[in-house]
Amino acid sequence: MTGYRYPQTPLAWEEAVVQAGRLLAPAWPQEPSAGASTALGAVALTVYALAHARGVRPSEVSADTVLDAMDEVDVEHEPSGLKTLLVNELPAAGHTGDNDPLQRLRLSLIRRESFATTVDVPIDLTGGLTRCPSGLAGAAPWIRQALQQPHGSRG
Repeated sequence: MTGYRYPQTPLAWEEAVVQAGRLLAPAWPQEPSAGASTALGAVALTVYALAHARGVRPSEVSADTVLDAMDEVDVEHEPSGLKTLLVNELPAAGHTGDNDPLQRLRLSLIRRESFATTVDVPIDLTGGLTRCPSGLAGAAPWIRQALQQPHGSRG
C-alpha cells in the first residue's frame, strides 16, 4: 500500500487505504488483473470521500456503502454518481489544486481519452462510446464483483 501513501495527506486518507485493502483482500487475485490494478486506489478514494460526506471514520465505510455509491451510471456506463461524489467531496475535504495527490488520483481515474483515430468512426462501431472508458469505469465491474463476494469485511 505504499503506492498510495502521500506525506501531505491527512491520516484519514491512510485509514481509507487500509479500509479499501480490507474490503478487497478476500477477492484479491493471485495473478495480475486489469480491474484489480486500479481497484485499490479507486476504492480508497471512494471510502475517503464517503467518510468525509457522512462524517464518519473510513473504517466505518462498508462494502455495501461503496457499492451504493457506484450504482448510478450514465449512458456510457461511466460511474457518474461516484464521479460527482469525488468532485464534490475532495474539495470539501480541503483537496484542491493540481498538486494535491488525491486530486491527481481522481483525475487519473476519471480521465477519458479520445479514440486513437484520425477519421470519424460511426458510433455503432464504438459500442456507443464517444471516448475511451475511464479507468474507474474499467475497474468498476471488478470492484463490484469483489465487494459482492461474501466475506467477513462486509457490513
